[in-house]
Amino acid sequence: MTEEEVKEIVYYLQNIFEVSLWEKVISFEQSPDKDDADNLADMTVWHDYRKYQLRIYPKFFTETRYSQVKTLIHEFCHIPTSLMSEQADRLLDGKLVTKEEIRVANESSTSWFEQIIYKALLTIK
Repeated sequence: MTEEEVKEIVYYLQNIFEVSLWEKVISFEQSPDKDDADNLADMTVWHDYRKYQLRIYPKFFTETRYSQVKTLIHEFCHIPTSLMSEQADRLLDGKLVTKEEIRVANESSTSWFEQIIYKALLTIK
């Protein structure tokens, strides 16, 4: 898969995940993340700002197309789960997270996946 093909798949995934209007940064890194040399890609999400950054590492391009597509899907799944991840990070930092904040994050993530699956089912004839 080429960088252009990655961008094409990202275009489709951002529509499926309903983030086409979000600010996005796609970077093709020249070296692996020093924390995890086996990493194919990673996603950073700034939910409050409706922004994401997808980083593709060199090892991504050594994998099969199947593995590459699955990796991109996996990274996009971090977007709807980002609210729950933010709550967990706050708890780990010793910050107060209320029951209502957890409920809202959970319902938001669940509704997001519901919309994705519903759109996918609409395409089945």
